Amino acid sequence: MFTGEQVEKFGKTLLSVIQDLIGTEIRSDEDLYLVIQKLPVQDRKGIWQVIASKLDSTTGEVHDYYFNTWQLQFYENVGNYRAQLKQIFSELYNAQQTPKEIIGNTISVFNDRFPTNSCNQRKLYQIVYRYIQGRQHDNSIRPKLSIKHQNQSIQYDQESSNSCQLSIFDNYAFQQAVAYEMK
Repeated sequence: MFTGEQVEKFGKTLLSVIQDLIGTEIRSDEDLYLVIQKLPVQDRKGIWQVIASKLDSTTGEVHDYYFNTWQLQFYENVGNYRAQLKQIFSELYNAQQTPKEIIGNTISVFNDRFPTNSCNQRKLYQIVYRYIQGRQHDNSIRPKLSIKHQNQSIQYDQESSNSCQLSIFDNYAFQQAVAYEMK
């Protein structure tokens, strides 16, 4: 987890690393974001390691902070469309489809209906994924997740008397748990 000091230094460190990489001055965070989007994937992978060493952090923490926090300033808040996304999901939900198909169809229709939205596609994916999980469980019970130790375990508690520990081996699953808890 990033400390307050690391959060404060992140933008400047990212800017410095990218300017060194491309050899050009970048004048704004938005320009920085656009440059990063255009970098080849291999170059992007390398920057997380460099930034991590400068911030005394891990590559995973730097990567996750960039994608889950820093870059979101350039997107519209998905929460503005939550009701519409839920409605589209409800219209299209088919238990016979795979989660990937349901998510893809829901996001595609959402983007067709709201062509001017500038929502982060990863956030849309996470929200629809949670809707699917809600359909697979009793919708009247909202599961509670609590992080016991970062990247170690989560506790799933449907009702206080019914809980279990789940190991987190995969960063994606951890991100999903955190995203669900933040809802």
